[in-house]
Amino acid sequence: MTKASFFDLELGKADYDFKNQGYRVYAKSKTSIDTRFAIYYSEGKVQRDDYQTFVLGMFNTLDRLTSEYTLIARTIVADELGYENNTSYVIQDKNLSDNFNEILELDMKFDKAVPINPEITVQIETSDYSLENVAVILANAHKAFIAENCIFTKYGFYASDDESNIMVIGVTPEDIESGELLSLLRKAEMNKEMASEEGILIFRKGE
Repeated sequence: MTKASFFDLELGKADYDFKNQGYRVYAKSKTSIDTRFAIYYSEGKVQRDDYQTFVLGMFNTLDRLTSEYTLIARTIVADELGYENNTSYVIQDKNLSDNFNEILELDMKFDKAVPINPEITVQIETSDYSLENVAVILANAHKAFIAENCIFTKYGFYASDDESNIMVIGVTPEDIESGELLSLLRKAEMNKEMASEEGILIFRKGE
């Protein structure tokens, strides 16, 4: 269990955790934005807490940084592409998940060059689910992001309504800059059985 007496902690109201059959209370620091974690209490004593994972493991720091990057990305998609109600989001490179405590610092200030190899999914409302439209939107998004010094290692696209949806993942900046993105998207959709985790993948509703 964590010995966190050196933190200036505030404790929230305890609630009953049915899964663990005990009480859970959330603690957060008054001085450290990334120091917040749950404490689990049952049978008259503290059983464990999430400090190691969420604080020392930099999960909270990572979550804050990607959330800040997401707000920037959504603003760019709204202002430059005209999709005001977009729900685009930024995530980190999944291959870095074991090293966040080595590349991130607790309470570090947000920087667009944060070393997490950020990936962006452009998620918008549209009635056009064609690959032609996807290619245009991703190309325009890439141009707008580059202009604002937002460097993403992978691009994705998602749109849906009650009748249809489309998800595209695994598009690289090189794919976009090649000028052959539409051709690559068509090839990916036609050759699903040959697709790999490292290439472009396309999913549509009902498939």
